[in-house]
Amino acid sequence: KGAENRQSIDLSQTIATMCASRLVVGGSSAPMHLASLCELPIVVWTGPPFNAERYFTYANPFNSKVFLVTEKSFNPRVEDIFDTINQALEQL
Repeated sequence: KGAENRQSIDLSQTIATMCASRLVVGGSSAPMHLASLCELPIVVWTGPPFNAERYFTYANPFNSKVFLVTEKSFNPRVEDIFDTINQALEQL
């Protein structure tokens, strides 16, 4: 409720929507890498065997801000996600 499903929109519209945002939030995925390449701050989580380090190094050539919820579970607690979002917004 209160959100739009934008999964099937044109890539240019996706990028425009992301660029109009203060923060992009989600599990490790192509859209999170795209947001980082658009120089947007992200809140992201990964799970084993994925390597969260890539968000801070080679997959982040513009040194975008990254706020990591966890790299131990692809299904973190909602409270942990909200806490990380709040921390990110305080720093932006």
